[in-house]
Amino acid sequence: MHPETQTPAIFIFDNFDGGLGLTDALFIAFDDIFEKAAYIVNHCNCKEGCPGCIYLPRRKEENMSINKEVKKEFMNFMLKPSVH
Repeated sequence: MHPETQTPAIFIFDNFDGGLGLTDALFIAFDDIFEKAAYIVNHCNCKEGCPGCIYLPRRKEENMSINKEVKKEFMNFMLKPSVH
């Protein structure tokens, strides 16, 4: 639950000032990209996370708080069809 939205949220950003203008294309392809990312996380042979699946190579401090099992559960939950 994100404190500002009071809902579950996924934020996508880049590290370039002003951005690269890729967010529109990313939004359109989000489902496919998310599915591929979940596949990578679920099938990576590491035990706790690595730069190949969930870690950010340049942000070592932030990586310490990432839990691979929680990440897998979240991604797999998001991939389930919603029932309304």
